Amino acid sequence: MSEGACIERTVICDKCQASVEYSCLPSASNDALRSDYAPSAVEVTRARAFIKEGKEMLKLYDRELERIRGVQEKLETDRASLQQRIEEHTAMISPLRRIPAEVMQRIFSLVCLPEGEEEMLALALRIQSEIRAPAYQISLTSSHWRNIVLNYPLLWRSFSLDLLMPWKTGMDPKAIVAIYLKNAGTSPLKIVITDSGKNHWDGNIDYKATFDTGMAVFRMLLAHADQFGELIFLDVSGSILLKRITGTPNINFPLLHTFYAGVDMEDVPFESTLWFWRAIGAAPRLKHLQGPLVVPEVDTMPYNQLTSLDDLYDDDHPRLLRVIPKCRNLERLSFRWSPPSDENVAPIPCELKCLRELSIRSTTPEFCRGVLNNFHAPNLTSMSLSALFQMPHEISQSFLSTIRRFSDTLRDFTLNIVNIYPNDTSMTDILAALPNLSYFSALLSGGGDEQEKASPCISHLLASLTIPSDPSPGQVVAPKLTKLFLHENNTSVDSDVIDRLLTMLESRSQSTLASSEMGSRVATLHEVEFTYWKPRTGWERSLPDLVTPGDYERIRALEADGTTCTLEERWEFDGVGI
Repeated sequence: MSEGACIERTVICDKCQASVEYSCLPSASNDALRSDYAPSAVEVTRARAFIKEGKEMLKLYDRELERIRGVQEKLETDRASLQQRIEEHTAMISPLRRIPAEVMQRIFSLVCLPEGEEEMLALALRIQSEIRAPAYQISLTSSHWRNIVLNYPLLWRSFSLDLLMPWKTGMDPKAIVAIYLKNAGTSPLKIVITDSGKNHWDGNIDYKATFDTGMAVFRMLLAHADQFGELIFLDVSGSILLKRITGTPNINFPLLHTFYAGVDMEDVPFESTLWFWRAIGAAPRLKHLQGPLVVPEVDTMPYNQLTSLDDLYDDDHPRLLRVIPKCRNLERLSFRWSPPSDENVAPIPCELKCLRELSIRSTTPEFCRGVLNNFHAPNLTSMSLSALFQMPHEISQSFLSTIRRFSDTLRDFTLNIVNIYPNDTSMTDILAALPNLSYFSALLSGGGDEQEKASPCISHLLASLTIPSDPSPGQVVAPKLTKLFLHENNTSVDSDVIDRLLTMLESRSQSTLASSEMGSRVATLHEVEFTYWKPRTGWERSLPDLVTPGDYERIRALEADGTTCTLEERWEFDGVGI
């Protein structure tokens, strides 16, 4: 050891007390380092000996540090491996993993298709103002979830495409469509095509650039036409079907069962789109046609094989009447009927033996009557009539005579006349004309009644439906009624109407009918809903104020007896109800 040196000791193991020791000279003073002090020969010799010994000790330190680093790296590697195995086994016993795949598929379907699979716009992939691809996002979460969604074609087989797609969507639309088509496998596809830039077919450069990308995606989808189960065009230009844009594909639709024909063919060369319409007309499984009638020049629809026409309309009303009789196998028919008053339209006798459901939207009930008089539907069970023209109106005897023709088979009847003010006995007269109804729905206008009470029409109906304690033959109105829905616009309600409603329900409850031995003659009224929209006129009273504790007790007693009563009040469209 150098003279004047001290021993420095570094413990490298607390357990065995292994250490590294070296002799260390005192540090040179700052004054000596900063001055021109010249060390003596003895000091020089001592310093040289310390430097030589110190360098050897540095090598020893370096070797020890390298060994410790190796140990640390090994520990870190082993720790990471252990951590991964812990996570794997934790995932293995996770409650989520124990959920059956079928349940997880149901959960994922609620996320990817929140509207429900059967809705028109329930779509797994949406390419619109942005790309919404929930199944794809779920597949990136974990291999377990990826395996579940990849084996569930429902989450991949429906597409919504806006041809005017944005420039920057965050994903390549063609790449994401290719993924969805691959994962859909051989499942029937549902395709919805829209064009938010339809009115820009004027050479607009910006529109054309984005449209070209949209059309490239459309062509990708069209290449899988043999898998189309549903094809829905929502107000698109027929120009997208031109050969020079789409090409000349040799396509067919062997699986197509639903087609929504929202295609605007105005100013479109018909001949260049016939390849598409002929393929639609040759679709062997096409059963459901929706939307407007296509123009006659391309109308190749297989009407004889259709089972439903929904939301059908055409400005040429005589043509509409000519088309309907062609559909001999119709089970459901819904159409708009609003010819101008000066248009001479002669209804055509029409026999639809398979028809079960009929819905007509017109301007007045009398317009509906004009068409219904020429319909022969011996198996019709459900009818819905909407008359939207605003006017004071009473249900005429001729209208009652018309609907009475269907009374033997009709079970459900909906009348939407929210802009018409019916007279006192109107609804009662309808129920009297249709004695076999089990469901009746009436949407009425209260006419802005300023007396804070429902219209006399409602009061009269509730009184007529109330079964007296000892009814005479023929006195019971709607003896088979089990569900009743009443709604009034622009009106209010009072405690008297609530009492009338509850009294009527009690007279048709299960226990009352059984005790009066009427159970074999009158059906129990199981469900009633009474709603109204109250105008904003500063009235203070609200429905909860009008329903007394005694009323609530009666409602609970009815529910216990099997009858559900729902009362709802709204201020215009803002719902506040009980």
